[in-house]
Amino acid sequence: MRIVFLMGNGFDISLGLKTSYTDFHKYYTRSFHIEPCIKKLKQAIKEDLENWSDFEKAFGIYTKKIADPEEFDLLYDDILQEMQKYLKAETEKFSALSINIPAFINSLTAPDSFIREKRRIQHLFSIETIDIRIINFNYTQTIDIFAASARHSSLHRGRSIITIAAPQHIHGTLDGTMLFGVNDKSQIANTAFQNNDTIASELVKPVFNKKLGYATDDICLATIKEAALICIFGMSIGDTDQYWWTSIGDRIKRSGCYAILFYWDGKTHLPLEERYKLREEEKIKEMFLEKIGISKDSDSASRIFIGYNTSIFQNMIE
Repeated sequence: MRIVFLMGNGFDISLGLKTSYTDFHKYYTRSFHIEPCIKKLKQAIKEDLENWSDFEKAFGIYTKKIADPEEFDLLYDDILQEMQKYLKAETEKFSALSINIPAFINSLTAPDSFIREKRRIQHLFSIETIDIRIINFNYTQTIDIFAASARHSSLHRGRSIITIAAPQHIHGTLDGTMLFGVNDKSQIANTAFQNNDTIASELVKPVFNKKLGYATDDICLATIKEAALICIFGMSIGDTDQYWWTSIGDRIKRSGCYAILFYWDGKTHLPLEERYKLREEEKIKEMFLEKIGISKDSDSASRIFIGYNTSIFQNMIE
């Protein structure tokens, strides 16, 4: 049985790292640059912080204000260079010596224990071997450190033997190529850039992934196609990763695959307010179903669960 985790920036945030786009904005807009076009971009971010919280989508829209390919290169390079610098400085605060491996292993090997309907999927864990794969959407490698430590342990759940593969970085890493951009050409507002094969192929993440030739996207897609359970944690379910939401929807519709979306918004509900919590879960599920292309009245929808404000992947630092 294969469990696939799609892990986003929420994991780093749960470690106390300030790696959100909102945190990056504060750093980026304060840094000085002599180029007028870069100054103009930073001013645009300052004036519309809410929309720029989805940085990649907002940049796709902003391309309509970019004059030509040369200006595009200046802006794109500056963003990635500053983002790399900022995230490297932030991850240096992370101490591998203080990580809580048992808490990580428990979250990774028993995701069902964090949802209300756990009895609906417990049968999946009666298989002799459980193969866990991680698709890391972060540039940082904090998850890799946890996974490497976990792989040195002898992992079991009941009679099942558990294996954990090294994470796949679908958007690259801080020490290599960093993919930054949109899901498809329609998200590039500048029509001239849509028709510019070089810019379009570099700004559209699925296309650039294939262009790089590392086959990371093919590996991750094959991993999803073999999943019995897909768990999503720390991700905003944004439009610029629609390729992956569609792939997940296809897997669920074409098989008996289950999925858990772990969603965090920080709201708290007292036991007597359980009905309000259920309302929130229903809203989140409807949003997710629409994103992955599954009707809420279908059999496939009944195999999708919401882990709302749970303790999964919390207390990862001792």
